[in-house]
Amino acid sequence: MSRYLVESGIPPDLPVRIMENLTRGDERITDCTIGSVPDRQYSDLCIMALGRSPLPLDYILSGSGQEQPADVKNK
Repeated sequence: MSRYLVESGIPPDLPVRIMENLTRGDERITDCTIGSVPDRQYSDLCIMALGRSPLPLDYILSGSGQEQPADVKNK
């Protein structure tokens, strides 16, 4: 998938987050670039999120449902 996206014009330095085996004991989250994805091994149970998020990872994973932190509002 990542090779196809890069060959189709997505910049190879686009940040991606690979999330594997979510909610399981061997859960793993990796931040890298889309260009480096083919050089790595991932489990069959993974999700690839493309781009940047204005929210910090710990806020996203908290599932708190609280309002966004003040420093990321209106971006």
